[in-house]
Amino acid sequence: MSISYTIHFLIAIIVGVAVAGVEAAAQDASSPCDPSIRQNPGHPQGYQQRSDSLCEGVYATGVSSFSLTLASLTGPLRDIDLGKSGNYRLEWKTTMRGDVRIRADSLRPRFYYRMDTARPASEAGITWKNAIPAYHKLRTREIGLLAMQRDETGKTLYLPVRISPEGQTALSTPYHAMIFSGADIEEVYWSLDRGSEQLVWERAVNRSPYMARQPITIQFDEVTEPGTYHVTITAELRNGMTNAVEFDFLHAN
Repeated sequence: MSISYTIHFLIAIIVGVAVAGVEAAAQDASSPCDPSIRQNPGHPQGYQQRSDSLCEGVYATGVSSFSLTLASLTGPLRDIDLGKSGNYRLEWKTTMRGDVRIRADSLRPRFYYRMDTARPASEAGITWKNAIPAYHKLRTREIGLLAMQRDETGKTLYLPVRISPEGQTALSTPYHAMIFSGADIEEVYWSLDRGSEQLVWERAVNRSPYMARQPITIQFDEVTEPGTYHVTITAELRNGMTNAVEFDFLHAN
């Protein structure tokens, strides 16, 4: 086989994969479901589309990862028991237009649950019936909640989720981030900036030991002024390596 033929053959494969990816994205554009999770409509609690704007359920297996990830960004969760079935308000504040994507994830090891939905930013909240997490007795600390938007550059901007039982007022601040790692951690450090202003520089969490697949909570008491905040979290792993995650979130009045 000639080099020229081989190159053209590889280009054809790459183009074919790219086209297939575009077509798949177009097919999934109207669905709130995560295409990376296999749907299971034959199971009453399986991950599947349950309305025009919501996909929810349990699924068979997750993807193992040793990376450091943002699992949740919320207001205070004290006195909230998500292990009890009920209707909860998940609210956000934003200054941008466009859809807000909301996600709930199981953080319990080897138990995989996900809720995905997308709503117009103007709605400012949804009512979430947590029947499936409550059935499996997921505790509040075992559920990660995220709300996110794309800014004008296409960058993901997180919106802290305010949560309360329906009919009650949600607490707004201080915000709490939960991070998650697939590897044991020696220590965690975090930094917080607002524009050019450095509010926190490599502060240690100081709550070791940090076991793999156990969420670690960081509280942002320094968030007072409206604006976009940048967070950098670095984990020193017990194997001597380091992992880091960075994200931006919006604090709006």
